[in-house]
Amino acid sequence: MGNGDQRARGIGHSSLLFANGLMVSAVLLCLVYLSSGSFSFAFVVALGVAGPIVLLKLYNRPVYILYLLLFLVPLHGFMVKLGFSGVLSYWKEILLIVGAFFVLLRSFAHLKFGRLDLLIICFVVYTGARAVLADDIVTGLSGLLFYTLYTLVYFMTSTMIRSEKRINTALQVVVAASVALAIGGICQSVFNHELFMTGVVEAKRFGYTRASFSVGSSIVFGGYLATASSIPLARLLVGKSRTWSRLIVLATLYGAIVLSFTRVAWAQVLVILVVQLTVFLRLRVFKTKVILLLNALLGFVAIGFVLSGETYFEFFEAGILDRLDTWLLAIRRVGVHPLFGQDPGTTIWAINAKSSTNVFVTESYLVQIALELGLVGLFLYLAIIWCSVATTFRSIKKTPTGCYQHMMYKIAIVSALLGLLFNMLFAQSMNAWVVNMMFWFLVGLVRTISRLDAR
Repeated sequence: MGNGDQRARGIGHSSLLFANGLMVSAVLLCLVYLSSGSFSFAFVVALGVAGPIVLLKLYNRPVYILYLLLFLVPLHGFMVKLGFSGVLSYWKEILLIVGAFFVLLRSFAHLKFGRLDLLIICFVVYTGARAVLADDIVTGLSGLLFYTLYTLVYFMTSTMIRSEKRINTALQVVVAASVALAIGGICQSVFNHELFMTGVVEAKRFGYTRASFSVGSSIVFGGYLATASSIPLARLLVGKSRTWSRLIVLATLYGAIVLSFTRVAWAQVLVILVVQLTVFLRLRVFKTKVILLLNALLGFVAIGFVLSGETYFEFFEAGILDRLDTWLLAIRRVGVHPLFGQDPGTTIWAINAKSSTNVFVTESYLVQIALELGLVGLFLYLAIIWCSVATTFRSIKKTPTGCYQHMMYKIAIVSALLGLLFNMLFAQSMNAWVVNMMFWFLVGLVRTISRLDAR
């Protein structure tokens, strides 16, 4: 028997073990839950029996860990409501550590560091040094986790996603998660259904509850969906088939973003749309009818704002003026420690809310980095973004005009990154795990693209 046949048999046997393990765990989960009434206890029993089989599959195909993270992290609050409390509430951190361990175990000897890798390592090392030297080392280390924990997703993505097929699979997982999140948010906002909410009940806007579903915040909800919307938008503009299904997906995401009533997310969607349309017009590869349709949509939105009176303009004006005052105060504080900042974690609400009621919130992730990590930290972070965007643009220019599938994901990635950069300027959504994970995942895809172009 040849080596190919042996590998095929090994893969088939591994998949069979994985399927049987999931089936056994599901049956045990139901039986123990019915007998004990405790979902957490049932989950632990099922995991104890099927865990080794599942780990075997994950070791053979560690990319599944990344897929699980991409799909489940946006639904974390939903899982908490199902019973993932206590130790189980740290499931995403456990998956991250297991995935990073598998990367080191299987791929460390084959890793070749490029410019983007070195920039990220420099940012992590610099932030770690600032955390250790912080006046309050506990706050500093907490800030270090907020800034660097999900860089593990970057290394997992850049080492596990090695082909265009896996890039598209990973993007499909993101779209599936975002659609599930969007549907939950729409139901919550329209029907005022608070069953799966994990944060505080936010004030209504124009008669509707602000959608947040399982991420606990309407600002995070809108920022994540706006970033994810770049994928179906690019597929709609570039793809040649399934136009209506892609329109439905995009309309679902946009509807949920509108119901989040997050001004930054609304503007972020427009940034992504403008970036994609600009790229298509420069490359002269676009669908004329779709471009006209989207321009007409923007026109209707503008007309709707004008005809609706001053209410919406006041809604935007209040947010901008409040942020402007905060930014000016933060910039003056940056001048106190301009180079190295006032220590990581000192302005992040989630870290300081329990110990202090007077937490200074910068209302801008980039201003937060400048204030906490100084201009050195801000330079390193912006260098990572610039390197990612420049690398993707160069790859787009090298892509043959007729290769629509190759063009699609590259344009989706670069528009999502620029949209996130806009979000970082006007909000602090990046302090949330789900948006932070999305950013480092996109940067990891850029590293994969650079490797594929080098072949």
